[in-house]
Amino acid sequence: MTAQATPGLAVMFPDWLGLLYNGANGTVATHSTSLSTLDLTGEKSALIGIVRIVGGGSKTFSGGTPSAISWLPGSPITFADGSTTMDVGIQGVATTGGSGSHPDGTYIAKGTLTGSGSPSIVASTWNTVVMTSGAGATVTDGDLISIVWDMTGRAGSDSVLIENYRTSGSALPFVNTHNATIWSTTASKGAGCALITFSDSSIGYIEYTAPAVSTGVTSMTSSGTNEYGVIINVPWACTVNTLFARIQLQTASTSDCKVHLYSDPLGATPVQEQTYTIDFDAYNQATANQILYRLPIPATNLTANTDYAVVVEGTSTGVIYIPQMVLADAAIRAVLPCGTNYAKVSRSGGSGAFSEEGAGTTMYYMGVGISKFDDGAGGGGGLLTHAGMSGGMRG
Repeated sequence: MTAQATPGLAVMFPDWLGLLYNGANGTVATHSTSLSTLDLTGEKSALIGIVRIVGGGSKTFSGGTPSAISWLPGSPITFADGSTTMDVGIQGVATTGGSGSHPDGTYIAKGTLTGSGSPSIVASTWNTVVMTSGAGATVTDGDLISIVWDMTGRAGSDSVLIENYRTSGSALPFVNTHNATIWSTTASKGAGCALITFSDSSIGYIEYTAPAVSTGVTSMTSSGTNEYGVIINVPWACTVNTLFARIQLQTASTSDCKVHLYSDPLGATPVQEQTYTIDFDAYNQATANQILYRLPIPATNLTANTDYAVVVEGTSTGVIYIPQMVLADAAIRAVLPCGTNYAKVSRSGGSGAFSEEGAGTTMYYMGVGISKFDDGAGGGGGLLTHAGMSGGMRG
């Protein structure tokens, strides 16, 4: 095999950047308090972007099970009047109309919810709407589509909030809203939280959105469980020279930590391959911010389809926050940059096997920077082996 270097900076794996930063100003994204509110007949919200289908190709989306839209409402929700109706479904994107990017008004398929009906809408919980009508159509990976929420009839004091993942953004994906008269001329509210299930049960999503239930942090110090991280499993032989992790140093002077790369993390004796030390006094800011650290390490060879772990260890009495995203279901990992092998791990005491989260739903923004890929070709050279690893080509 031959190792080919990547140009410029190492390639981030998984590539979390599209989810972490919005296109407008580079701020770190969290679930937003800037929600789309539907509390008037005719009001609409639309999530517009490029659809990605797990495995690629084309799929049918039509009325009837299992075609569905799963989504995250905000809080509070009032959806109790039997005369209130709301449609949820997929439309195309209009090429005329003169306002901001908006749906074309024709559903491929949709489901209709009724206040006080079943299913209802549960606030701050992953909700699924099965499509019940529509002629259906073929959706191809890479299509520009709209996921639409339409308050077709509002009665009583009913009000539905649509959760957004980012507060703003000037590039795809984005959210536009309709005030019951016209679509907004500025489609830049952010990116919603939704997942598409097609008629063959395969799933899709809008690129650079996060189908998550919540965001938050894991808190730790040097006592108790003081190592948290993720399983990394790359599908190719490669060389890494960077670790990255999103970390918040919370307590002045004592929020110190280390970021490790382990091999065999689930085995009885994980091997610490590389370590980078973060001292609060060297890395702190005026306020405790969540920062995506890119940390250089010596070039290290990873074997394809093998478990490694990137782990943050609290090493002092100060609090370390590890920002996280919690998914509604582990299967959603298939639509995220990390893939289905990505899983939270933790450990206390500094020895023994790491424990893997059984649910597989907590995502930390951690990974590696790949500086060389194996191109699969024969010939001299190759990836260098490193301490703790066996096999591979020796340079």
